[in-house]
Amino acid sequence: MASQTQLGFIDIDIQHSERDGKSNTNTVPARDNVAGEEEGIHSEGDVVISESDDEWYQNIEDDENEGDSESNLDYADEEERNDGSESDQLDESYDQIVNVNSNEEIYIDRVMRGKIFERAADGRVQLENGLLFLDVNEFREALQDYTIQEGFEIQRIKNEKARVTARCAINGCTWRIHASPTPDGVSYKIKTYNPDHNCIRTIRNSNANSTWIAKRLQSKLVADPEMSYCSMKAELLEKYGLEPANNMQLYRARRRVKEENQGNHAKSYDKLPAWAKLARVTNPGSVVKMEVDARMSANPLFKRFFVCFDAMKKGFVRGCRPWFGIDGCHLKGTYGGVLLSAVAIDGNKGMFPIAFAVVEVECIDSWKFFLRLLYESLASVREWKDHPLTIMSDMQKGLGSAVSEFFPYAKHRYCCHHLLNNFKLKFKSLIKTTKYWTAAKAYNNFVFEKNMMQLRTIDNEAADWLLSPKKTYRNVG
Repeated sequence: MASQTQLGFIDIDIQHSERDGKSNTNTVPARDNVAGEEEGIHSEGDVVISESDDEWYQNIEDDENEGDSESNLDYADEEERNDGSESDQLDESYDQIVNVNSNEEIYIDRVMRGKIFERAADGRVQLENGLLFLDVNEFREALQDYTIQEGFEIQRIKNEKARVTARCAINGCTWRIHASPTPDGVSYKIKTYNPDHNCIRTIRNSNANSTWIAKRLQSKLVADPEMSYCSMKAELLEKYGLEPANNMQLYRARRRVKEENQGNHAKSYDKLPAWAKLARVTNPGSVVKMEVDARMSANPLFKRFFVCFDAMKKGFVRGCRPWFGIDGCHLKGTYGGVLLSAVAIDGNKGMFPIAFAVVEVECIDSWKFFLRLLYESLASVREWKDHPLTIMSDMQKGLGSAVSEFFPYAKHRYCCHHLLNNFKLKFKSLIKTTKYWTAAKAYNNFVFEKNMMQLRTIDNEAADWLLSPKKTYRNVG
């Protein structure tokens, strides 16, 4: 005859054999504890005892020894006596409860006496003495939610796997809770609980960290990944009566939900080789190059990435004026970097991207990497030696030499907007700025010379600075 009963906390399988007039009893170990250790089983006579029970008795003895040294805790001795009295009761009734002829339900009722923890329909938490939890993690989570729900801080006197003891952080408040494992070594039970409060509720709680906020706002953040901080604050205040400590908590909570649903930045870099291969297969003729740090042979680090689609380079040659601008902008992602790009202007005066690259920093070496691959991409469509080409950029140091190295036949011009920023640093005057723009937008030499002469009468040094032979500028509009 075989019978098996499965409950939420422990599994017991008792088999009886009539062979030799003896009974064989096999007990399936309780499920693994929080740390992942596997609990063994040994028998003493007719009584089957798991190592988790031995650990429970040992925890009680440790509690009693440590309780003598905790003179500042009013409830320490009482809690240890309660744990010890349960041990004595179990010792006296153990032989009667667990035997080959006993009912498994009686064993569970005696050893696991108490109400199983369940949240209310609205998610609220109610704590009471004798409440049972699946493990220490569920108890800690319930305790955290309860303190935030009721609006008070706690001081964790003991926060171990063997026991958790906490009291209200406000001096003079009598609220206190103590919980420790049940005989199965995994489940947790509230042994002592005083729910009385005499302190004032607060709307800020250190227990409401970014992880807690992410769990509570997960559905909202999944629907709106860019949910504003103001909306997040309003949701927390309305639903939980809580105000976050700062915006950094909200930022981390939003990022955590994004990573759980969209993946994180670090893992996305592993997909770049496959993405590059797919781009070349689906867009034949495209140039996709990735450069890694060769010093890390076992786990190479990402360094640079260049993309020029075949349709874009052909579209530039066949449908755009022979001009493009190059520039870089800083990326604000987790790992930063700089985005370099080459953009042309089509027949409708709209921006037409040609190529882009993600590099570590904006420097001469990274610009040479970008311009070399850009030249190779465009050279596969047209030979530029006999065709006019103009390249516009800012005044990045060394960029001129890099352009001359890979596009020796192109004319290199500087952006008027970038020049104006430098001009304002040296010559601060509204009238000088006005004359500057009038000259820059002139479409014939007469208007240009007229405005430059007027600027020279105002500030001769400013006119000489603009007409320096090292500077040739172009306004695009």
